[in-house]
Amino acid sequence: MKRGIDYVGVGVGAVIINREGKIFLAKRGKKARNEVGKWEFPGGGLEFGESFEDTIVREIKEEFGVNIQVFDQLTAFNHLIPDEKQHWVALTFICKIKSGTPKILEPEKCDEIGWFSIDEMKKMSLSIASANKLGQIIDKKYPAFLKSPKNKVIAICSSVSFYKDVLEIGKQLKNLGFKVKLPQTANNMKKSGNFDVGQHKTWLKNKDDYRKKAKLMNSHFRKVVEADAILVINNDKNGIKGYIGGNTLMEMTLAHYFKKKIFIWNEIGDLPIEEEVRGLNPTFIHQNLSKITI
Repeated sequence: MKRGIDYVGVGVGAVIINREGKIFLAKRGKKARNEVGKWEFPGGGLEFGESFEDTIVREIKEEFGVNIQVFDQLTAFNHLIPDEKQHWVALTFICKIKSGTPKILEPEKCDEIGWFSIDEMKKMSLSIASANKLGQIIDKKYPAFLKSPKNKVIAICSSVSFYKDVLEIGKQLKNLGFKVKLPQTANNMKKSGNFDVGQHKTWLKNKDDYRKKAKLMNSHFRKVVEADAILVINNDKNGIKGYIGGNTLMEMTLAHYFKKKIFIWNEIGDLPIEEEVRGLNPTFIHQNLSKITI
């Protein structure tokens, strides 16, 4: 029995974006299972037991030799190909290349590859599913996300308790092409490998060290002012959903005063400062970095 012919197949594709905001396309070869000669967002069929994300990471590695990272998912598409009597469900993910340079490793399936702008893609002969996905990209205003974030700077603000997460999210932002400014203590923790908050908040034991805290605060205030936007990391803490502390609120207020965009990682719960936080008109991104547009 053949997938897509004898039963409905599940195909998984990748919209791979580079730092110039162009999208990677592949031209279907003579031995492609359908729509020969059409340009498409590359991908492949879901195998038994695989997750959708594992499928697309594997397929892109096998066909083009690059490692990709998945960031978001487009709406599933009921992919009917009447001329070839095929029926697929097409799932597509927004991705970035983590490492490697694309090259054709399965020439019988793919004739050409390239990077194209949305305007260029509008004039190309796309596969049925890819044409649908292009419409979704435009409708969902991904062009704003696809514009190169080169030279755009994001300062990350958060409670010291979340600095291990801050370092990981900072890496993800850099992969998206942003420049990232981290709190000095986060950098110190990374360098030392010591994430014990008490070890770094020396002023709690020695009041003379509050001068040190003031210096650290001023250092990050400057980073907030120099940045194009701030991202507030607010995980749960001490039973409080989406915790934001006083120091982070000061940084948010400074960003608001200097007309910087404010993005918040998680929705907030019943915070004592909820009124002040919402009054700064932030954008809640629900852990989805693709929603950061500057």
